[in-house]
Amino acid sequence: MLQKEGVTAYFGCISTDKYGEILEKCASQDGVLGHFMKVKDVATGTCAVCIVEKERCDVCMYCILKKSLVANLSAANKFDPSHLKDSTSQEILSNARIVYSAGFFLTVSPESALICAEHCLAKDKAYAMNFSAEFIVEFFKDRVLALIPYATHIFTNKDEVKKFVRDSPRVGRKDFFFFLVQTKNKFSLIVTQGSSSVLIARDGKSKEYPVEKIPAEKIVDTNGAGDAFVGGFLFGLAEGKSEEECVNAGCYAAQVIIQTSGTRLSGKPKFVFKTK
Repeated sequence: MLQKEGVTAYFGCISTDKYGEILEKCASQDGVLGHFMKVKDVATGTCAVCIVEKERCDVCMYCILKKSLVANLSAANKFDPSHLKDSTSQEILSNARIVYSAGFFLTVSPESALICAEHCLAKDKAYAMNFSAEFIVEFFKDRVLALIPYATHIFTNKDEVKKFVRDSPRVGRKDFFFFLVQTKNKFSLIVTQGSSSVLIARDGKSKEYPVEKIPAEKIVDTNGAGDAFVGGFLFGLAEGKSEEECVNAGCYAAQVIIQTSGTRLSGKPKFVFKTK
């Protein structure tokens, strides 16, 4: 796996405070072009991650008291579609081959996500989205469904799938992997299942990819595993690799992050694609 600087760009909203400076600096050090909208009236968003016994859980009150994410979105809530109209944003979108949006962004500016999705459709580019959390598909389902027709790749996990299906009478459990709403694209539905396997459905067919298990004693912190998987998968997609190789790259990235405390990485990745 190569490390290439300046090939990944990021849109978001931060404050002009010290946390904004830290975020911008860290992104730059990791080779990411952070084109941030900046505000002064609120602080940069922060998040406390509580980990107990290597994992994070936010399913019930008991778990929340033990381990959870506590987010202060603050400036992140201020992102405005107008930011996408400046010359730098337009250049980034024009040069991008893949655009990805996490489901969390739909709580802030669904209009911005739609602008990017429409751009990708018009230019025949890949547009990837992520359900991101059960509450997204529960409370913001209309916004999710509005974007699905534009998606070429949809990332989710087994719990989000269950929630989506449970709240969607017209999509039965048995045929979830084969459902297609009235889409402008035929998308790949990519479902992670922790250490069990990765399921991918497309064009009425599904395939299961096994996941190499990491010894329990090597796991440090499972937070961020899903995001890391998406990053690795999309890297493979950008390199023109097969579906299987994209999954392998995603699994490698996820396995690296769960063996790391926090999100700061060191050294060079050792992943190598099996096919050229």
